[in-house]
This record gives sequence, C-alpha cells and structure tokens, in this order.
Amino acid sequence: MRKIYKVALALGAISALLVGTAPSAMAASANCSILPFSTTCTTGTVPANSSTHDIMVIATNCWALQGGKTLNIKLQDVGTGQYFWHSTVPYGYGAYIRVRGLYGNYKLRLDGEPGRSGQLTTNVTGWTPGLRAC
Repeated sequence: MRKIYKVALALGAISALLVGTAPSAMAASANCSILPFSTTCTTGTVPANSSTHDIMVIATNCWALQGGKTLNIKLQDVGTGQYFWHSTVPYGYGAYIRVRGLYGNYKLRLDGEPGRSGQLTTNVTGWTPGLRAC
C-alpha cells in the first residue's frame, strides 16, 4: 500500500511539473473547446473562489485548422443569466485573466473558430495573469 501511495505522490509531482502548477485539492474548474463546424462553446458552472472572491479565466486562441481571428470571451452570472464581463484574445495567444469581486456561480462562453478552448478555475494562485504566445 505504501508503494502505491508513493507512486501516486510521484505522479502528482510529475504532473504538477508538466502543467506548471501544483494540483489543488479544493479547486473547482470547468472547460470547453469549440468543436468542428461550430463557433461557440460554454463551460459548466464554477463558483467564485470562496476566500478570495475571484476566478481565473484561461482562454487559448492557438493554431487550429482555421486561424487568424480574435477569440471573444465573456462571463455569465448563472444566477441572473446576464453576461457582465468580456474580453478578447488575439490569434496566436493564450490569456490568463483573474476576475475579482465575485460571489456567485459563473460560466465562460467562447465565440471564435473551431479548436479554441477555455477554462474557468477557482485555483487563482497557480497562474500569472497576462498574454502568452502559443
């Protein structure tokens, strides 16, 4: 049993190195990718971080079959159904954006080309906000 536990710890450490952040036991997240022949996707519902009252938006507008267009992203307050925050991600970049002052449940919507992806996560400490080239 100890060997299995040690292997699990080692695999967790390796995955943290590959991803660039330690896995958070209490983090909630949801993601989506725009499928072929579609132009939009929406993540599942994620609550705001209960201690910091924010959420991390991660959206990638990297190479895919089509390319060159800006990715539009927006947050929806699930309680009201209203879109209250929006941004864009230029082609060839990934965006890491921390949205503050949140207390409810949220979904992320992407409008763009097939192959683009997005994620909402309450793990706000594992990322440095900004744009990164793909």
